[in-house]
Parts: sequence; C-alpha cells; structure tokens
Amino acid sequence: MPLNDREDIKKQTFDRILTTISRKKRKKRLLNGAILFFVLSICSASLYFFYSRSINISPQKSEHIYADITAGDITISGSRPISLVEWENNKNKPFKVSKKKDMLIIEPTESSTSEFDDVVLRVGVGGLYKVLLKDGTIVFLNSNSELSYKGDFLKNRILSLKGEAFFEVAKRQQAGIKQEFTVLTGKQRIAVLGTKFNVLSREKIEQTVLTEGSIALRSMKSGKNEFLVPGERAMLDDQGSIDKTTAITEDYTSWKDGNLYYENKSLRYILSDLANIYPIHFDPNKVPNRNFTLFLKRDRSFSEILDLIKRSGNLNITLKGHELIF
Repeated sequence: MPLNDREDIKKQTFDRILTTISRKKRKKRLLNGAILFFVLSICSASLYFFYSRSINISPQKSEHIYADITAGDITISGSRPISLVEWENNKNKPFKVSKKKDMLIIEPTESSTSEFDDVVLRVGVGGLYKVLLKDGTIVFLNSNSELSYKGDFLKNRILSLKGEAFFEVAKRQQAGIKQEFTVLTGKQRIAVLGTKFNVLSREKIEQTVLTEGSIALRSMKSGKNEFLVPGERAMLDDQGSIDKTTAITEDYTSWKDGNLYYENKSLRYILSDLANIYPIHFDPNKVPNRNFTLFLKRDRSFSEILDLIKRSGNLNITLKGHELIF
C-alpha cells in the first residue's frame, strides 16, 4: 500500500477514535487520561509500524556509526604522532587533554614546548577540539583538520590551517605594540589583531566568515587584498579572485556547538561534509542531484541522519558497513 494511503487511513482512524471519545465524555479525569493514553499508545504503535515498513528500517550493528571526538593526534618536532587518548590527563606532557561535553579540550601545561619545536594538531574523522593557545586565543578545530605552529608562537603568532577552524583571537601587545595574529592556508593569508572568525580551507572550498572585529586577507595567488567586517563572507576561487558577500554567520559557525546546518545544499555537498565527521565513503557520481535544507546534531548516529535524509527526499539509499549504495 502506498505511504500516502497509509497516512490517510491512520488519520481517518485517529479522527474516528477521537470523535467516539468526544461523544462519550467521562466525568472522571482519571478515566479520560487512561483512554487518551491507550489511544495514543495505539496510534504510536501504528505510526511506528507504518513508518518502519515504509522505509524498511532494519539497521545492522555496522550502521550505528558515531562521530569519534577523540580521533586525532599531536606531533611535536617530527616525533611519532601520539593519539589524543594517550595524552588525556597526562600532566607530564606539553599538553593537557580532557573531555568536556562533546569535544576535547587541549591546553598547554607547565612543561610546554620549547621555541624550537614544531607542533602539529591533527583532528581525525569525527574529532572536535577546543585548543587553548599560550596567548589566550581559543581555536575550535573541526573534524578532519590540521593546525600547526612553531614553538616560538608567542613571538610571531603565526599558524597554518588545513580544514576548518573557528578563531577567538586574544588581543596582545609586544613591546607596547599591538601584535598581529596570522592564519595561513594554502590559498590565503589572514591577519587580525583581536577578533572572531571562521575559516574553511578544503580541497574545493576556501572561505572566511567574520563574526566580530575586522580582518585583512590576502590571496596567495593573485596578491589581491580584501577587508571584512562582521557579517561578511569571502570566497576565493582557483584563480585567486575574492568574492565578498553578506552572510548569516550562525550558519557557518554552528558546527563548533555540535550542530550541522545545511541550507539548500546539494546532497553531494552534504554527504561530502558528513564524511569528515563519520567514516563513510560513496561514489560522488552516483549521488542523486537533489538539494536539502537540514538541521542535524553531530551526536546522532549516521544511520539516524541517513534515515532523515531518505524520508525528506523519498530516496532509496542503503548503508552497507561504511559504504553508501544509491
């Protein structure tokens, strides 16, 4: 039976039951409550029955894939990468790692790095870090991203980014002069004094969104400079051109709070982004050409998110292990 017909039958049945109840009102509230509870239980069971049969929900254990917030490692001066699990609560190492809510907190300890060290923080698929730097700056690192800087960070405040990060840059003076804070990606150089902004630098996207203060960015390829004020977004293309537009900043920064928001994005874009959070893979050429507006929570399993996408678009997608089949 088609899903629409089932929904009509459920609605008609529910309406008839409510009509019958309304005709036979009881004076005792306890009895009314019992009847209502019974009706809702029947309807809920029916809804689950029709829902589960219509989209064929029978997830296997392999389908319950969650984001692993501990995924990733730290490398210092070319040493072997040390997983974040090994660093956790170890006070004798240069960084203290602890869990808070749905992210890892990384902060320097008293036995921190020397000025000659090279530090690389690599966030694995599913990881989410809040990094506290020595100058008071806070960096939120998204999944599948990398942040690197020199041990003498306080002298120059220069770091490099691959992936996505949100910066809350602390104001700092050196010898009475305001000290600049610089973020380098493969395509741009961003210079600030004290501000809040989001940078996304992946294979096909180079994007900066400013939420507070002001920033100056420079295209590495074209040498073009641009200044941003709060509520503006800059996009760089492969030729080094900079396209500046207004933006709703929350749409680009909600990820650091565990939220995923996609407004009228293609399914290929959404799944590619989710592949940074969940260990899934798929053939992008086989993804249906559909657009969605979705609000998701990254603490949900991927199978739950996939079911939502399938219901929203009436799509037939199967998850076999970690592979999506269209």
